[in-house]
Amino acid sequence: TAADSCKTFIKVSTSGSPSWTLPSRTNGLFFTFICGNTTAGFTVTSSAAVIHFKTSATGTALTSTTTLTNTQGTAVVGDAISIVCSGASWWITSQTGVFAAS
Repeated sequence: TAADSCKTFIKVSTSGSPSWTLPSRTNGLFFTFICGNTTAGFTVTSSAAVIHFKTSATGTALTSTTTLTNTQGTAVVGDAISIVCSGASWWITSQTGVFAAS
């Protein structure tokens, strides 16, 4: 929820595919998501706006999607994204590891 802005969420699940859904877009909302266990991937979804990101922390191409996935196949403990809302869309402000549009 918007009340959770500025919080860090760590995926520690050992099964399934945990996911978080971002709240309605509001300028300034900020969240961080971290991979804490590689036995399952995780997703971050925006139901109301696109997420602008790079597929890797060192990549230069900007990609837009409504769902980001840190898959079990590429996950490394410590993979993380920090995301902020501009009011119109979501932008990755910091990224470590590989994330894919899904």
